Amino acid sequence: MADPVPDLDLDHLLNECEEEFIQILKENLKLPCESRGYLPTSSSLNPEEQCDDREEVKFRVRQLINLGSSAADIIDFAFSVKQQDRNIYMADKTIDVFNPSSEHEASTSIEKESVMGFEDQPEMTIEGEVFGKPEQMGGSMAAAIGEEAVVGVEDEAYEIKSWLMAERKKLDAVSIVGMPGLGKTTLARKLYYDDSVLTSDLTDKDLSEELYQCLKGKRYLIVLDDIWDIRVWNDLKGSFPDDNKGSRILFTTRTKDGAFHAQLNSRPHLLRFLNENESWDLLKEKVFHKESCSTMLMEVGKQIARKCAGLPLAIVVVAGLLAKKEKTKEWWERVAESVSSHMVNDRKQYMDTLALSYHHLPDHLQPCFLYFGAFPEDYEIPVWKLIWLWVAEGFIKKHGEESLEDVAADCLNDLIERSLIIVANKRSDGGVKSCRIHDMLHDLCLRKAEEEGFLQRIRGYEQVSSSSSWRRLCIHSHLLDYISSMPSAPDVHSLLCFDSRWNLLPWEQSSFIYPAFGHLRVLDLWYIRIQIFPIEMKELVHLRYVALRCDITEIPPSVLPNLCDLETFIVKGRLGEIILPGDIWTLTKLRHLHINESAILPPSYSTSGFSFLLNNLQTLSTLSFRTWTWNTLEDTPNLRKLGCILFPYHGMEFMFPKLDFLVKLETLKMLYHGHAWSTHLSELPSNLKKITLSKFRLPWSEMSKLGRLPNLEVLKLLYNAFDGPQWETSDDEFPKLKFLKFDSLNISQWDVSSDHFPSLERLVLNRCKQLEEIPSSFADISTLQIIELNWSSKSAQESARQIEDELKNMGNEGLLRILIHPPDNS
Repeated sequence: MADPVPDLDLDHLLNECEEEFIQILKENLKLPCESRGYLPTSSSLNPEEQCDDREEVKFRVRQLINLGSSAADIIDFAFSVKQQDRNIYMADKTIDVFNPSSEHEASTSIEKESVMGFEDQPEMTIEGEVFGKPEQMGGSMAAAIGEEAVVGVEDEAYEIKSWLMAERKKLDAVSIVGMPGLGKTTLARKLYYDDSVLTSDLTDKDLSEELYQCLKGKRYLIVLDDIWDIRVWNDLKGSFPDDNKGSRILFTTRTKDGAFHAQLNSRPHLLRFLNENESWDLLKEKVFHKESCSTMLMEVGKQIARKCAGLPLAIVVVAGLLAKKEKTKEWWERVAESVSSHMVNDRKQYMDTLALSYHHLPDHLQPCFLYFGAFPEDYEIPVWKLIWLWVAEGFIKKHGEESLEDVAADCLNDLIERSLIIVANKRSDGGVKSCRIHDMLHDLCLRKAEEEGFLQRIRGYEQVSSSSSWRRLCIHSHLLDYISSMPSAPDVHSLLCFDSRWNLLPWEQSSFIYPAFGHLRVLDLWYIRIQIFPIEMKELVHLRYVALRCDITEIPPSVLPNLCDLETFIVKGRLGEIILPGDIWTLTKLRHLHINESAILPPSYSTSGFSFLLNNLQTLSTLSFRTWTWNTLEDTPNLRKLGCILFPYHGMEFMFPKLDFLVKLETLKMLYHGHAWSTHLSELPSNLKKITLSKFRLPWSEMSKLGRLPNLEVLKLLYNAFDGPQWETSDDEFPKLKFLKFDSLNISQWDVSSDHFPSLERLVLNRCKQLEEIPSSFADISTLQIIELNWSSKSAQESARQIEDELKNMGNEGLLRILIHPPDNS
C-alpha cells in the first residue's frame, strides 16, 4: 500500500491556482476592454466591426472560463476524497494536471495570438453626462428632449423644483436616486429645461480648466447625469463657484452611497415606482400621443402596463413595440403574454441602457449580480440563502478578519445601494431579510449569464448538450420533465431546482443526480419533496452546498463521511425529529447546518486519537436538546447563530443551559417544550445581539440578566416566555436595544422610565390583552419611531393614542408612528 498523502487544504490550493491563472491571463493574454466591463468608443469601430469583435471577445472569454473550470475539475478529480478514514491514497496512476485528457483538449486550447489581437482597442468609461442647452445641440436632439413625457412624478418634480428655486443663496446640491429605468434622467432633463429654472450659460469647454471662470458671478443650474463614482463629483465640485447667488447642482445616480457622500446640504431624493394608473397613463401617452385609446384595447392595455411593474423604462419600450404594429386586440394580447421576451429582443432600447449597470460593476460583484438570474422572476430571495449560495459558489473572497458571510453581506448591500437589487423585507434590527430583482434587470441577468456561459435556465424538456460550457443549471419547470430527457452534464457544478408543483419525487427518480452530474458543488432541491434520502449523494464528493426536502426520520450514516467539502447542509423532514449520524462531526468544513423541523445532534467523538471539532460551524438550527446533551456545543467554538428546542429529561428539574462558553454567539432562539420548573436564567454570552425566547415561564425579575447584555439589539419574548402580571424595569439596562416584541404574554402592568431604553426604535405588542396601558414615559424616548399594537385591550390602544397626542402638542408630530390592529378591538 502506498504511503498516505498528508492532509491538504484543497480550497487554499484551488484559490492559489485560480489567482495564478488570472495573473497569467492579465500579464500575457491582455484581454480586450469589453471583457473588463468597458465599451469601445463609437468612433473606433464601425457598427459591423464592433458587433463582430464583441462576439469574438465573448467567444474568447468563454474559452478562458472553460479552461479555468476544466483545470479546477482536473484538480478536484486528482484529489477526490472517497475513503472514510479521510486519508488519501494515490494508486499507481499518475495524473498530469497540465496535460488534460483528450476530451478536454478541444474545449480548453486557446491560441494566445488570437486573444492578444484585441489588446490595442481603446477604452471608454462613462462617468457622467453634462447637459447642454437646446441651442447647443442638434435640432433632433433638442426636439426629442422636449417631447419626453413625465407621467406620475408631478409631485416629485414639484418638490425638487421647489428646492431648485428656494431663496437660499448658498450653493447647494441634491441627487435623484433610483434603479435603471425609473426615470431619473427624464425627470432631471425636464427640470433642466423648465423655463422657470433655465438660467445657465454653460458651454462645452473643458470642465476641469474653464468651468469655474464660465460660471463665476452667475446664477446657474448644473445637471450631472448618471454619476457612477464619487470621484467624479470630487473632481468637479471645485469648478462650481459659490457666489451666494442661489446656484444649484442636480445629479442622478444609481448608487445611494455616492449620493449620500456627494450631497452638500440636502438629502438624496429617492425616486419611486409608478402606480397602476400612472403606468397606464404613460403607456397611452407613448402609444397614442394625443389620440384616444379604443375601448377594446383598454383592458389588455392596462394589463400590459401592470406587467411593467411601475418601471417607466419598461413601459416606454413596450409602448414603442405597440406603436410600430397595427393596433389590434389580438396583437396586444400576444404582447401581454410575453412582455419580457419582446423587451429582451429590443437590444438598443433595453439592453444598451441596463447593461451599463452590469459593465460598471467591480469584478467581484458581477457574478453576484448575474446569480440573480438563477431565481425565478418575482422571487423573494431570503438573504441567508443567497449569501450561503454565493459562498458555496466561490464568489466571495476573504477580506482581513471578516467572515465570508460578512463580506457577502457587504456585496449585497453594495448592489442595493447601486439600485440594482430591491429590498423586499427588513429584519427587526433594520437589516435586509429578503430581496428581489426587477423583472427587467432579471432579464438582463439571464441574457448576460447565457452570453458568458455563467448559467442556463432549463424549462420543460430542454437538455444541455454534452459540448456545452454551462457550469450552472437552474430548472424553472417540472423536474420530472427534465429527468425524462435523460440529462447528462458532467461539467455542471451547480444544480438549482425551482419546481412550482411541489411534487413528491420517488427515490428511483432522484437517483439520476449522480450519474448525470458527477462534479456538483451546489445541489438545491429544496422545492422538491423526495421520498427517501438519496444515498447516491455520497458519490458527489465535491459538494459544498446541499438543500433537500425528504420524508425521513434519520440521515443515513453512509453518506456524510464522503462529503468532506460540505459547507452548507439544509434539510427539511416531514415526520418530526431527524436523527443526525455521528459522522456529522467529520465534516470539519461545515459552516451552516439547518434542519427545518428539529434534529438530534449526537455527541462528538474521537477516531484513531483524532478529535473532530466543527471549528467552522457558524449556524446550527433547529436542534433538540435534552439536558445531558447540552455540552456537545463545546465542540462548536465559533458558533454565531443557534436555534434549539429544549426538553426535560426523565422528570428531572429543568435547568436553563449555561452558554457563556459560546463567546461568538450573536443570535439565539430557544423554545422550551415542557413544564418549566427552573426560575433562573444562566449566564449568556455577552456578544449576543438577538434573542428569542418562548414558553419558559420565567419570572420578570430575571429580565435584568438580559438587560445587562451590552450588545443586545433585538429581544423577542413569545408565548409565556416570561410569566407574571408586572415588570418593573431598572436603570442602566438594555443600552443598545432597538427592537422589543411581546407576543402572548400575561403581563398587565409595566413600569418604565424614559431613560430605561435609550436606543429603542420599535415596540411591538401582539396579543397582550391583559396589558392595561403603554407607559406614558415612552413619549420621552427620542429614538422611538414605531409602537405597534395587535389584538390589544382598548385601554392599551387609548394610552398609545394619548402618547401620539402628547407628541403633537409638543410640536413633534410625525416623529412617532402608532399602528393599531384592529383599532376597535374589545
